Amino acid sequence: MAKRNPYSAALKLVSPSDVPSWMNEDDAARHAAYSLYEDIYWSEPGTFKLQQRGTNDNPLYVPSGRIITNTMNRYLARNWRPVVDPDFGTDSEKALLTLALTNLSKRERLQAKFRQNKLWGTMRGDWCWHITANPNRPEGSRISVKPIDPRLVFLITAPNDVDRVIGVDLAEQEAVGDETFVRRTRYLKPEHPEHPSTGNLLAPVSFQVDHLEVENWDSTDPEEPPKIVQTLTPPTLLPPTITSIPVYHIKNNAEPQNPYGLSEMRGIERLMGGINQTITDEELTLALHGLGMYKSSKGQPQRNGVPVPWDLGPGKVVHDETFDRVTGVTTIGPFLEHNKYLEDRMSKINGVSDVAQGDVDVTTAESGIALAIRLGPIIEESNNRDEEIMSVMDNMLFDLRFWMAEYEGVNVGEARAVSKTGSKIPENAAKQFDALYKMVSHDPPLITMAYFRDAVRELGYDIPPDVDGAAIAAEMAEFAEAVDPDGARLAAEGEEGTEEFETE
Repeated sequence: MAKRNPYSAALKLVSPSDVPSWMNEDDAARHAAYSLYEDIYWSEPGTFKLQQRGTNDNPLYVPSGRIITNTMNRYLARNWRPVVDPDFGTDSEKALLTLALTNLSKRERLQAKFRQNKLWGTMRGDWCWHITANPNRPEGSRISVKPIDPRLVFLITAPNDVDRVIGVDLAEQEAVGDETFVRRTRYLKPEHPEHPSTGNLLAPVSFQVDHLEVENWDSTDPEEPPKIVQTLTPPTLLPPTITSIPVYHIKNNAEPQNPYGLSEMRGIERLMGGINQTITDEELTLALHGLGMYKSSKGQPQRNGVPVPWDLGPGKVVHDETFDRVTGVTTIGPFLEHNKYLEDRMSKINGVSDVAQGDVDVTTAESGIALAIRLGPIIEESNNRDEEIMSVMDNMLFDLRFWMAEYEGVNVGEARAVSKTGSKIPENAAKQFDALYKMVSHDPPLITMAYFRDAVRELGYDIPPDVDGAAIAAEMAEFAEAVDPDGARLAAEGEEGTEEFETE
């Protein structure tokens, strides 16, 4: 019986020559699946073994994988951004973290990278971040936060707990002259037996960089360890405050006892193949019906008295004494119905409704309750995925404080940053603004002006942070004095007279 793993269905569509041979069976299957799902997403020719019967033209590929991936990606961690947690740190610490985080986000394009990384992670099933620092660069630009291809990432888990990562290898083949090696960057926690300070659970993370022989490079057998050809960076400890491996791995659609995630397309590969085959057959039907094929009552054609093969196909004519048109399929209705059925099944399996894909009428869109019901399945599923995404991103933002202190000289104390996302259901900003305005203008007001301004900012209105009650009151007083300077003077004198009268 063949070995089953999360990529078994994908491997049936992969050529054996496309499965990497320089790594173990499980990692090779994972890498091959990444490539397959990318090909499905981009509708690469040859992804599915399709045939166009009666002609040698290229078959058709429908971007169904792109539709499924993009729809889920649209709702995952929607409008993610890092913000400073108001519950931790002093005002000066929070202000310092806000400035440092703003500069880092702009320099590293964190939000743009997040959107790109999330899309590829939804497509492949895994997405990763890598924090590095170069102390030789100018202060303020030493830390780098970038997405990395999950093909580079090989997790090292605890012997009895696949959910506990104790090390990470970043590995890829690298040619040096006429030879090929595996370049491996290894990060280890002190729990790993090869950590330089093994046994000291308070020790920081270690890292080293080596060139290894390709054969057996990922061996975990102590009797046949990998062969180090050259050590590029000897085992080195990160700064004492950095106790987390700077590789942050997010699993899409995680399942128990699997250290890696799963593509949004996992489990519907054959459905997508069926859709492509149906469209291919439909195109051929249209060609046959529109261009026509003809038949002859005479025997095999001859050329110079020698029998030659039949040359049949759309638009072909067999030249003979008599020929008639073949009456074939006169409608593509069955193809369209079958194709719609397959697409509906694929969407329902993934909780993707027509509304989630953007196909919605005005009545449904204007009704918040109806919209929420139609979007319910994908919102619930994306909320479950968000827990994994937010926990990993919060860990990375938490650890960035220590990288800033060590390499940028920015000590933010107890202040910390957390992830924040927007609403998954499209908001009617005008209606929400009207509701907020009614609450703040109610007698007595139901909300404070400060809350009103913050809520309006959340709706997307660009109200500068220095606009507050004091600033508005000062501006109104200045305006009133400019319009009626004598009135302002008389009001002041009246107040003074009142004080004297009361005193007496």
